[in-house]
Amino acid sequence: MLVSITFDDGGEHQYNSFFPILEKYGLTGTFYVVTSWIGREGILNWNHLAKLYSCGNEIGSHTHTHRNLIGLSREALDFELYASLMSLRRFDCKTLAYPYGGYNRQVIDYTKKYYIGGRGCFDINDRFPVSAQLNESYSLFGLVTEGSSRFGTVPLLNLPLQDFMEEIVKLTRRNSQDWIIFVFHCQQVTAKVVLGNLKKTIAESRPDLISQIKRSLKESIASANALKNFSWLCEYLSKNDNLETVTVSDGIKKVYG
Repeated sequence: MLVSITFDDGGEHQYNSFFPILEKYGLTGTFYVVTSWIGREGILNWNHLAKLYSCGNEIGSHTHTHRNLIGLSREALDFELYASLMSLRRFDCKTLAYPYGGYNRQVIDYTKKYYIGGRGCFDINDRFPVSAQLNESYSLFGLVTEGSSRFGTVPLLNLPLQDFMEEIVKLTRRNSQDWIIFVFHCQQVTAKVVLGNLKKTIAESRPDLISQIKRSLKESIASANALKNFSWLCEYLSKNDNLETVTVSDGIKKVYG
């Protein structure tokens, strides 16, 4: 079975906290970036992307401005895909992750002009009901790992480690699947961020100080748990001879030729 680890949106925490774990276990992933965001505060910069690419990771497109591609004019749709591809040409960009997981036949038609495949991230019975067989490599199904009820998937990174381990083992033992694509956003909340939010709340004399403290602590704990779960996942993948971890573009070549 093939397994792909993909990251969306290009948050800097993906480089600082999750990339070292991939390296530790000799794995590579696919990092989907919004090209107009590159270099902003808290977002991957060009040096980060160069380092990721030099270590064997795939740099993919998440469009130029992260607009929902469904409903865009043909001109706007073409711009989102082409501008992003041109920005990432130094990284041999080959695949696209659809913003919000949404695509339709028109989106796929334009995606085929520039990329070898496109990855969604939603339940086909949910917000964007598109058949998984719509166009094979252009309708790849990504399993969302963070909690979002509208995706209809298990919020894997929110689970206690033991439950997370059990879910991963179940997923990777299903004979009906040849390829699992995990989707991570990994909104890591560090102590620095928590303190910054609290200072802002106090400075603004907001009445919800207690609730803000509780929420910040909860987010910080959830973030630490996500990192622990991700580390276990990478260790599991690296030690399981029945699982091959591939980038999305390599997975497309193996599955679709």
